Amino acid sequence: MSEKLKCETRLFCPCSECTHYQKTDNKVTKDGFYTTKYDKQLRQRFYCHGGNHRVSETRYSELFNLGGSFQEYERVAKLCRLEF
Repeated sequence: MSEKLKCETRLFCPCSECTHYQKTDNKVTKDGFYTTKYDKQLRQRFYCHGGNHRVSETRYSELFNLGGSFQEYERVAKLCRLEF
């Protein structure tokens, strides 16, 4: 008797220079994976259809390009959430 709850969250463009920045009516889809030189864990890439560009999971994070692993990014995000 347990029914699965179907919940869908809309993706939005995190690029502040994009004309479709954070607009929920813009279509953003998954667009493959990539790896970095710091760790070989696959990371999701996304495509903004309104702005015709690709974005990554961590590109617009304040931790971008600091050389950390994905596990370090997750730890910092969890710690920052605890401060609120």
